[in-house]
Amino acid sequence: MPTLIFADDTTFRQRVLASPLPVLACFTAEGCTASQALRLLLQGLAPRYIGQLTFVETDAGASVAEQFGVAATPSLLVFRHGDEVLRSVGFLPAPLLELLCADAAQASGEYSRQWAPLEERFEQAALLPLLDGLGLRYQRQHQIINWPKSARSGRIDLLVHDEGGLVTLIESKRGLRSETDLRAAVRQAHSYARAMQTASFVVAAPAGLWVYASHGERALLEQAFSWLDLEQGVAPFGELLMWLRARSLHAVQGT
Repeated sequence: MPTLIFADDTTFRQRVLASPLPVLACFTAEGCTASQALRLLLQGLAPRYIGQLTFVETDAGASVAEQFGVAATPSLLVFRHGDEVLRSVGFLPAPLLELLCADAAQASGEYSRQWAPLEERFEQAALLPLLDGLGLRYQRQHQIINWPKSARSGRIDLLVHDEGGLVTLIESKRGLRSETDLRAAVRQAHSYARAMQTASFVVAAPAGLWVYASHGERALLEQAFSWLDLEQGVAPFGELLMWLRARSLHAVQGT
């Protein structure tokens, strides 16, 4: 029996909605590089969940995709007893996909919720290996000493440095449901960057990473990285952080 079962409009009800096991349904599209990459990861993970979780692939062009509001590929939807219980949109690297599969195998409770792993699990699975791979050091939950008492929090999720000093800081989020959520995360991270005088800051979530330059009261988006971008190579991410620091130091020395 194949580890990744295909379901179309005719067979979706039987193979997904009527399944006695939880089902992880991946909606893919031909020509979508992220879909192809995710399919390979799912094929590798599926044998580990035999008897716990069924893996299904569905064409995002099928009518059933419209029925469940699938608007982007790849999209991962988890069903239990015919109800959608979890959803994740976009490519996930192997460590995050493993977290999703573990949650999917025991999904219960609130329906149709965006998958949002705990920040600690997200950092442990994705962010720390990324920084380790770049040879960068970090402090977790760094307390800003002079943070105003009236402020809600003065604790940085990840303060990143190397032998040359501070590199950047990372504000990690369980999930970003909208542009409004992203803007709120940017404001929070920017306030930390100004307090720590870092040249940049990063907002990180299961959807990807956003690198911003910190210019006093202004925060400018330099580049967004999907996890597929990082899967294909982390060097551009690290090089951007170093370039932003060097540019900031050069500007200070030139004043």
